[in-house]
Amino acid sequence: MKIGPTATVYGMPAYADRAAAVGEVHARPHLLLQAPRGILQLAFMTEGDQTRDQMAMSELSHRFGVAEPDHATPLHGMTWDEGNLHCEKYTEFSTYLWCASLDNRHTAVNQKALLRVPDILPLSLAAALPCPLMTAWQAIEKIPRMPEADVLITGAGGMVGRFLVQPAVQRNYRVTAMASARHHKTLRQLASTKVSG
Repeated sequence: MKIGPTATVYGMPAYADRAAAVGEVHARPHLLLQAPRGILQLAFMTEGDQTRDQMAMSELSHRFGVAEPDHATPLHGMTWDEGNLHCEKYTEFSTYLWCASLDNRHTAVNQKALLRVPDILPLSLAAALPCPLMTAWQAIEKIPRMPEADVLITGAGGMVGRFLVQPAVQRNYRVTAMASARHHKTLRQLASTKVSG
């Protein structure tokens, strides 16, 4: 549904493509994996040009002798003996998730693909960070840098919203964060953040 020029969201003018953006974020099915599995996920900026994705997936499908995916769909996967590759295409970036059965004793991983997880961060939470962090980063990069501009962040209690509040405050925006009452205390700890909801 196209949002008209007079439509508002919580009293602020609505972005014309808001429905498409929200639909893109929330319309992706969760991938169910059977443990134990080795997982590696990469994300690549495409800036709306998906020809490189198509070339990469076509090359892989030919190399491993599997059916080429339908390039018109935003979500597809390929399976061969060594494991599965799942590709999700968004407007400005694509993610590739490789998963394979684990040898219960050892798994070889290139050290360049590893990051040290701080002791205070549980592994289950660390595994969930890359996608919301990239989504928040993309959103904040789209806003013209105008210190002291008013910025409303809805859903600020969720992972993407919370990651979006922090750089917005650091860039000296006047941030209003909307979230349910249970998140207000945490959001107020971020300097210069007004909280409502």
